Parts: sequence; C-alpha cells; structure tokens
Amino acid sequence: MVRKGILFFLLLLFVESASAFQLPLLQRLDTLTHRSWTLEDGLPVNTVNSITQDSLGFLWITTYDGLVRFDGIDFKVFNYSNTPSMPHNRATLIHIQDGIGIWVALEYGGVILIQDDTFTHFGDKNGFTSSDITKIMESSDGRMFFITHSGLFVYNGTQFSRAFETEIARQNQIHDIIEADDQTIWISTNHGLIHLDQGKVTSYFISAEQKDVRMLDVHQTSDGAILAATEAGLFKWIDGELHSLPKYAPLSDAPVLNVYEDDQILLYLTQGGTYQDKGSRIEKLPDYALRTQETYHHFLRDQDETLWLVGDGGT
Repeated sequence: MVRKGILFFLLLLFVESASAFQLPLLQRLDTLTHRSWTLEDGLPVNTVNSITQDSLGFLWITTYDGLVRFDGIDFKVFNYSNTPSMPHNRATLIHIQDGIGIWVALEYGGVILIQDDTFTHFGDKNGFTSSDITKIMESSDGRMFFITHSGLFVYNGTQFSRAFETEIARQNQIHDIIEADDQTIWISTNHGLIHLDQGKVTSYFISAEQKDVRMLDVHQTSDGAILAATEAGLFKWIDGELHSLPKYAPLSDAPVLNVYEDDQILLYLTQGGTYQDKGSRIEKLPDYALRTQETYHHFLRDQDETLWLVGDGGT
C-alpha cells in the first residue's frame, strides 16, 4: 500500500537525457511500469518541453526540434521543413482550447494555432510579439492570455492586442496571471499587482515607497482571498490595499516564490523554506523533508493523495 503523505519530487527540466514517458491510464496497476521513447523510436530530440493529450487521445509533445503528435505507435513530427506556418522548430508550451484548437508557443517566434489540419502563425505582424512566451492562460469567457517577455497579450477570438497599456517597463515584466471567481484578472509584475476589471486597470503596491518590489505570484484562496507573493513577504488584498497580516511575519525574511492550495493544504514556498497555513498561524515544514533552496513550480496531487512538488534543482 502506498503511504499517504507529502513527497517532494525534484525534476531537472530540459536535460539532455530527458525522454517522453507514458504510463497506463486505463487501469491502476499494483506495480509501477513505464516505457520510454527516444530518438531511436521517432522523437526528433530527447528533450521534451511539454506534453498534453487531446480529446481524440493523441499526445502532443513540444520539443526544440519541432512539434510531435503521438498516436501510441507512431510519432508525427511537424517542423519548419514540412509545415510552412512554423517559422522555426523550437516549440515550448502547449495548450488545448476546447472547441477552438491547439495553441503551441514558439521560442522567440510567436504562437501557432492548430485547427483540424490547419496551422496558423501569429507574430509581430498580427498584433502579437516574437518575444518568448512563459505562460498561457484561458479565461472562462474564452479569451487566451499569453505572458511574454514583452508583456501580456490577449487573443479575443479574432485578433491579438495588449491586455493593458503601460509606460512603465517593469509592468511588462510579468510573473503570473489568474482569473478570479468574479471573472476579473490579476497579474503579478515587477511593478505592482495589476487588476483588470472590464477594461479598468488598477495597480496595487505594498506601499507608495516600495512600488518596485517584485510580485512573484498571485493566488486566490478557496475562501476568495487574493494573495500576493512578493520578494518582501506575503500580502493579502483587503478593501483595495495590500496588507501584511501578523501571521505572515515568518515569511518576511525571504522572498515568497509560490502559493499552492488544494482541498487539503495551503502552502507558501519561499527561498527560506516551505510553510503550511494552519488558519490562525503558519508553520514551517521540517527542513529534512525538502530542499530549502529549491524553487518549486509545478504541483500534483495524485490519486493516492500524495502531493508531488516539482522543482528544477535536480533529484
């Protein structure tokens, strides 16, 4: 029997020896089995950047040598040489938008939208950008948001535009984006926490003297609170202002990098350790349970109730 608890799994991303792995999904097995696929099996390279599955069961895989579709037997590679709409082969992120198509981010080359067998490229000439894309988010009304090194862009179904206009360069240096329960958008930047509400753009800072404190993450808790994880600690948005609550005092010594929550736990991940929210207080998890200098950026609660934290510092 698998013991329930919290396991910390550190994954070295984008390493040369990385391969694509497929685990049986149709039934649970008593023993963990896997099969790996590499160059010899049809992958263009052994480095896999992201992977997803469409409604037909195909696996879509992004690599630095093209986009790959896998049917369980054969790999079909889409690249610059056989797909004219692709300006180059370096595919990074992927997102399936139900009823619309598959979005594929390219490294410094815009984005591709795949609809049936049609590939459409969007870049500088389409109101978008050729800057690198770091995150893709789909809103509840079907808009697509793209965090890039040139700011935040949105696709409304017909065209791209900037999600908000700013003359402050640091507000185009964006770390995270969420859609709140009220369908408004919150954005963490290097110059404040930005709120988009039906065309109205509002910036919030921890103080008038600290406008350049980096907002590293934004999170809405299960009870509706908006939290800003910053390099100066954790802050809660209350009545139009960011407040540092007394219970957040232990988080003020190191940047708060991420906030994670599921129906069992609320965690604050900092450069000085990982803390659990206990309601009236927060409590640091034992240092022996994790790497204190690790940066975690992906989280998964599996069917055995084990929480996996994925970082980029190796295993």
